[in-house]
Amino acid sequence: MFASATNARIFFAGVADGEPTSDEARFESDHVGELQSLLEIEEPQSGFHCMCLGSVAVELLADGARVAVIGLHHGESIRLDGWPSDAPLVDGRPLANWLAAHGLPELLEEMNDTAKRRTQGAMARERWQAAMPSGIAVHLDALADFTGGPRHGLKPDELQTIVGALLAEYQTPVAACSALLRWFGAGEGPWSGYPSYEGLAEVLLLHMRSELVAASLEFGDDDVALGAARYFAGWTLSQTRPEDVGLLNDEARERLLECARRTGIDDNLQRLSFALERG
Repeated sequence: MFASATNARIFFAGVADGEPTSDEARFESDHVGELQSLLEIEEPQSGFHCMCLGSVAVELLADGARVAVIGLHHGESIRLDGWPSDAPLVDGRPLANWLAAHGLPELLEEMNDTAKRRTQGAMARERWQAAMPSGIAVHLDALADFTGGPRHGLKPDELQTIVGALLAEYQTPVAACSALLRWFGAGEGPWSGYPSYEGLAEVLLLHMRSELVAASLEFGDDDVALGAARYFAGWTLSQTRPEDVGLLNDEARERLLECARRTGIDDNLQRLSFALERG
């Protein structure tokens, strides 16, 4: 298709049914050979389709007649109408730089933002694992699923093994539960929409039961209290054992609410307040 093309029009738009979703081209170029080299692809190992329409459309023309419309997705893959799968780019960054040099910086900005989020996510995961009680850390490989995150659906024997390791490490149930609460409170901040790997602490706490969480709160420091606030604000507890908030007296409730306020996240406070009102 590039062999017959004489020029290309570039749109900041997706592609639907082989058509750019905008009528306004941002720029036009006759450097078709250069563009072809920037769109070098790898053979897909399996069929995949990005769920969006893409953000950049490349219309190839031959003396004014359309040859093809290529949809570019996040600087990572391209789509051509009629292809059975999207195709991964060998390296999307040179293309993003080329587009930015021609007055279309949005793709480069998107790729930079994505790279920043991935770096931040990797660092957050490292912090979370560093805060993990060692009794859990020794079982981390066995807990990893195909996404690289801990599975929520632990088998009963797996739960028993991990809880047993925690009890061996911390000697008493309250001390073991307190360690889990400190860990659960050490997440990135939000108590909903958080990375899935943070859910392992909640699974273990639910297994240890709310009575132990309440006892740990009574003797625990502020880090324990923060984890307890997140626990009692949790969706799973609210759906399975909402009555458990009845274990908290007025002083404990106010302490948890203050922890939620200090996170500075309105949704955290709203979730905890709703849970406490239900109980």
